[in-house]
Amino acid sequence: LRSEHGVQIISIKKVEVAKLSDFEDAHLIVSVVSSQGQPLGRASRCEVKAGGGGKAQIVMGPKGDDGPYVFVELKHSKQKRGFVKMSTRCFAFYKPHEKAGDFELVLHEKPTELTRDQEKLRSRKKIGKLLLNTKIGTPGM
Repeated sequence: LRSEHGVQIISIKKVEVAKLSDFEDAHLIVSVVSSQGQPLGRASRCEVKAGGGGKAQIVMGPKGDDGPYVFVELKHSKQKRGFVKMSTRCFAFYKPHEKAGDFELVLHEKPTELTRDQEKLRSRKKIGKLLLNTKIGTPGM
């Protein structure tokens, strides 16, 4: 993969999470973060169907020794007393400069761990899988 700035097109092939169809307004938020867990740019929302089918487009920064990383969070709506709350169900992450084509990510139980602390991740329950396809593209694809 190229190491300069570019756009990565992410196609969601399949989301495997128990009772996904029970979640109201289930969607993925795809964002790019630095190695320190700081957001880089704007996040992208991607609709989720039980069989997958969504697309997102991210702008990748230059490749560093440790980052950037792409985070994918599964979110949904929850009815609370008199209002609707957005809730994170699970998350996954990968290095965009090291992944291309079809691959699988493990979905970790919330809360999202933007620093990717391995000790914290070991204690998190793995609650599903995300099957993706990525390719380098040009803006607006």
